[in-house]
Amino acid sequence: YIMTFNAKESSNLLKVLFSSFSTESGFDYLYIYDGINTSSPQISGSPFSGTTLPSDFVSSSGSLTFRFTSDGNTTENGWSAKIECVEPQIPNCVSTPSPSNGETKVQSQILTWKPDLFATFYDVYLGSSLNSLTLAGRVYKPTFTFDPNKNSTYFWQVIPGNALGSNNSGCNFWQFTTDTICGQINMATSTILVDTM
Repeated sequence: YIMTFNAKESSNLLKVLFSSFSTESGFDYLYIYDGINTSSPQISGSPFSGTTLPSDFVSSSGSLTFRFTSDGNTTENGWSAKIECVEPQIPNCVSTPSPSNGETKVQSQILTWKPDLFATFYDVYLGSSLNSLTLAGRVYKPTFTFDPNKNSTYFWQVIPGNALGSNNSGCNFWQFTTDTICGQINMATSTILVDTM
């Protein structure tokens, strides 16, 4: 089953808020495409299956296409969502960073944050001090992977943006310190190599 939703005004975007979601996990899927058909890119997290409620999101254009597939065996309650037209706007600053501000002994190579509904990209700035922040990269999902040095302090900032521009209103800076052990441990060779001080 496929259905495309279009905003009434050409300048509007579509905002989707799920109130319930329950499909047969691993067999029934809801695919959501950010555009006029199933050739458009899928939104982050799509396809959806099981009982995890999808996060609210906003389309990047005035159209969204929903496609539901089922194996027809087990019937769950399905899903319910509110779709509304909204005016595009520059995204708000992001929140809920991980690692959290001031965290120590960080071993992760991945930075994450709570996404903003209107953001279509995120510019990630990294440095060893607030004065040395430089653009480390642009990502399209709320996650950034990098190769940290061990036992080092990092400052970082995420600037969300979209076709209207970037949020330059003074988004938060965060700081964390890595552990004396950094990186991932790979057990593929049955050997553990740990980089310590």
